[in-house]
Amino acid sequence: SFELQAIRNGQIEVASRTIAGKRTTPTPTVSARVQALNILPYWHVPGTIAKAQIIPAIRKDLSYLYRENIRVFSTFGGEEVDPSQVNWWGPESARYVFRQDPGPNNALGVLRFDMPNKHIVYMHDTPMKKLFGYFERAYSAGCVRVQSFFDLAEWVLAGQDGWTKDSLQRSVASGQPLT
Repeated sequence: SFELQAIRNGQIEVASRTIAGKRTTPTPTVSARVQALNILPYWHVPGTIAKAQIIPAIRKDLSYLYRENIRVFSTFGGEEVDPSQVNWWGPESARYVFRQDPGPNNALGVLRFDMPNKHIVYMHDTPMKKLFGYFERAYSAGCVRVQSFFDLAEWVLAGQDGWTKDSLQRSVASGQPLT
């Protein structure tokens, strides 16, 4: 049904439309605890997505990286690399890793539920809001994009340090990444 339900004591307290994995990249069954919320997150591009989408896009147009605010690194946590110095057509192109900076076009949107799991899938916002209007919403690479992410975040954080939907929205508006 492409719907998320947050249930407490048998009652649905939050319901939201979702976007789930495509048929070629289905959302796996995941059991994980939300450990934190990432406000204005960085997106560390998974290797499968880098190989299938990012590198082919770079080969067509190097400015793709600049338009999408994606930076290139030698390894996760390694040194930043000047993309104009990389042979994107050679086999070495597969060894680089990519990170998208926070912002309006970030693939994770403005909020990510940090819930480590072996599948590396998460619940998060999305800049592609129009997809929530579709009947069938299988468009992701496996993560679950949540339409009412502020409502869900408020529900998850209930009773913790005074976090509310309003305070989360103010934090996003500040422009400063925060976990």
